Amino acid sequence: MVKALVSNLFILNWISRCTRSHHFFYLASIISSIFALLIHGAIPFLTMPTLQQALGKMGFAESLSTGSVVALHATHFGFPEPVALSFGLSATLPATLLLRTGLNSGDAYTIIVAFWVLIGMRSAYAICRHYKCERRSSLLLSLIWITSPIIYKHAGYSMLSLGMALLPFYFLCAINLALKFDHENRAYRFSVFFYGLGTLISVFMDGYTFVMFSVGATIYFLRVLQHSEKRFLFMKRVLPVHILSFFVSYLLFRSYIGQSDFVRSPISFFRGWGVDVSFLYQPTKGVLWFPDFVGYSVARSSNEFFGDASVWLTTFALPTITLGGYAWLKARRLKFESTGFMIIALFSLYMALGPSFKFNSTKSVGLNQEAGMPAEAALFPTGSAYISENLPGFNQMRSSYRWLALAILALWLLIVIWSETEYRKRRVTVLLCILLLLQVPNFGRHWKEKRDNMRMFDRLENELIPAFNGVVKPEELVLFAPWRNDLLANYLAPRLAIKTFNVGGDKQLAKANRSWPSDVLALAGELEPSDAPTFSRILQATGADVIVVPFFDLLWSGAVWPCFGKGTSSFPCPSARRDQLSRVIEALELQSELIIHETELFMSVRLLESQAKSSEIHPEFDGTLSLLNFPIENRMSVANLSRILSDGWHAPECHHVWSDMLSKLHIEIPDACQVDECLLDLDFGVFGASPDRQVNVLISYPAQNGRAVTKIVSQSDDLVQVGLPLPKYQRYAKIQIVVDGAVSPLVLTGSPDPRVLGVSLQKLNIRRALPSE
Repeated sequence: MVKALVSNLFILNWISRCTRSHHFFYLASIISSIFALLIHGAIPFLTMPTLQQALGKMGFAESLSTGSVVALHATHFGFPEPVALSFGLSATLPATLLLRTGLNSGDAYTIIVAFWVLIGMRSAYAICRHYKCERRSSLLLSLIWITSPIIYKHAGYSMLSLGMALLPFYFLCAINLALKFDHENRAYRFSVFFYGLGTLISVFMDGYTFVMFSVGATIYFLRVLQHSEKRFLFMKRVLPVHILSFFVSYLLFRSYIGQSDFVRSPISFFRGWGVDVSFLYQPTKGVLWFPDFVGYSVARSSNEFFGDASVWLTTFALPTITLGGYAWLKARRLKFESTGFMIIALFSLYMALGPSFKFNSTKSVGLNQEAGMPAEAALFPTGSAYISENLPGFNQMRSSYRWLALAILALWLLIVIWSETEYRKRRVTVLLCILLLLQVPNFGRHWKEKRDNMRMFDRLENELIPAFNGVVKPEELVLFAPWRNDLLANYLAPRLAIKTFNVGGDKQLAKANRSWPSDVLALAGELEPSDAPTFSRILQATGADVIVVPFFDLLWSGAVWPCFGKGTSSFPCPSARRDQLSRVIEALELQSELIIHETELFMSVRLLESQAKSSEIHPEFDGTLSLLNFPIENRMSVANLSRILSDGWHAPECHHVWSDMLSKLHIEIPDACQVDECLLDLDFGVFGASPDRQVNVLISYPAQNGRAVTKIVSQSDDLVQVGLPLPKYQRYAKIQIVVDGAVSPLVLTGSPDPRVLGVSLQKLNIRRALPSE
């Protein structure tokens, strides 16, 4: 053991000494960069840092790569709405450019990860040089940062890992702005530009590190302001840039995502995903080489501890905390920034604990399956619950332990300052080498894991994609059933050039399924034989061309293809999954209008040609196309009713269908309307409108340059007729109807009907616009 330790220290010390020579510096830089990429598993064409999240993100990139170079929304999955990427756009857009050159997704993802990892490492080096560190120390310190377990052990969360790696880049932007605020205009403008660029990259890379950047930069600027001789000029030229950059970046992100309110997790989640103090000082077994080698690591599992594995796999930080604390004691009087960085570290550590203080806090028997953590399971509250529940940004940081990344950055900055001020340089080098040694993983196991990711990607490409040849056709609308968080659908759809309702990602799924027909929504959860008629209705009435029932798992097969070992009850291999679905398959075969096709990996379900959607359901557009016309008397209207009434509608009645306060229509635009001007005619009444009770109806519809709104003021129950222009060059139009003043008959007249009623839709058709319209 002693011999191995001395050998490793000798190698690291040799690399450090080599940097004293100009001739060896670039060689040492290359060796350090390769070492960093090995740690992250980002060796192009050989390894992949992760598989599951990579497939999800690269599916988005694959979709973008088939469209315009300025496209920002995926159109192959999450049908019918275009899908925005909730995090990781900063890395996915460059990956799109690589895909356009012919690279496959696995190699493109690895190259992009390698690029951003090296940017983070180079930024860390630049910060060290800013604080006058020698080149050898700067290179060693930058390597220590980029090989922190909090960064590389988050590779499975894809862009979160990159966001953490880029924290020095973000802080370099802040340091540059604070350094050049009183320089001549050109230098100042460049610092402003790069600060704004840093906030944009941050917000579109990962929300967690965006909040960390804002908190850390705010504390840093306040500390600089306190010691600045030009306080008024600093307040005038730095603080407005800081505030405006974050505000504009957030507005751009919110506009892109298309929502202002994000789902908030209960405080029990913050508590469960807070770091346990025991995780900080004792690593988990199987993560780090040296602690495992000397027997210092301990085994942990989700059967005992709250949160998930990432909470205890990534949070060992005792060496960094110890050396960072020592560095602050030594440097606090020499550099005023030291105390600012210590404040950042202490605040971040405090937030990382979550709302409750935990020390070896384990689950009771009845809580083994719970995600959240009850307050009584911890030792005592920390007091941060108010912040996590009420402050914007903070209330989205539900995995509290991730604040540790900002704390480690601040402690690393303290080590940087101390290493420059410490006069015993040999002692500094030895301590830095020891710190680096304590962070490295078990290379044999680590390399195999990253190499297996690339091998599984190649297998998936060679086994799954060809299996769909001849089964689905380009541009067909496909439903994978049952649906859930189907991350693998994000990759399959653009690779097969199809469209699918399915989508991976919690936020994307929650947004997409608001527009799905009720029959599609019904196929959530486990399939049952009783679902067979639903298959027929979906194929007849929703526009879907084929339903695919996969025998692989659309979520977990993207992590381990095609299954883990021989499979488990919750994650069976394809043959076992086929056996589980045998009764469902038998029920589908009894449906005379369906044709079933089976492969080893999935089953496809289509309508027989004689039952396929005919012109009765999709009539030719000869000038006027009736979509709905009450009373409903034919199959066309029944089918269109299911296709068109997207959300917010009550059950159809004899002569109309009532909307709620907010309702949506989903209209398929005929091909002829790509050339001719067309109008969508709506005939409806307004519930409760009278001379004494004015009701406003707002109809939002797509226009050529965004969306337009038509306002109707109704003061009677007379029929209202509205013609809305349909946009050209779009296949679908989503119409939103908001009734300001919608009320239930129960409230308005005392009738026992509790439904909130808006408009009573009676007729809907598309027609060519007259020259005068």
